[in-house]
Amino acid sequence: MTKRLYRSRKEKMIAGVAGGIAQYLEIDPVFVRIAFVCLIFFHGAGIIIYFVSALIIPKEELFAAEQTVEEKQINEQERAAVKANRKASRDKYIGVILIILGAIFLADNLFIDINFENVFPLGLIGLGSWMVYNTFKKEKENELKNKNENENAEEVQ
Repeated sequence: MTKRLYRSRKEKMIAGVAGGIAQYLEIDPVFVRIAFVCLIFFHGAGIIIYFVSALIIPKEELFAAEQTVEEKQINEQERAAVKANRKASRDKYIGVILIILGAIFLADNLFIDINFENVFPLGLIGLGSWMVYNTFKKEKENELKNKNENENAEEVQ
């Protein structure tokens, strides 16, 4: 099993970053905390690194040691599905924003000869439309996949 870096839930002062790094490196968390404090004196790099790490490094799983391999796989599959849904939702919103921006730019330049000023908004509209279309397409594929998995599960029972 590979070793993963997590923010610690046990050795936690603010967000658990120092405790997680210490667990990963198998050292005392105090040394990592001292390193972050020392880095503060280098133009605040310690604060920046700490908070960026708090955003990037995932939290340690609860009761991870007590889970069976099957439970861990199921949890990972559920997390992957949630992540895919979030990405699809984000792409949909970004696509709608791009369409709106493109429409605004195009409406502003509608009666002028075609040049870069008109091509750019058309490109934004096209890119946004493509993103929204792909999002709906992926949602339908996921629904069909989930429906098929549920039917297969019912047949097995």
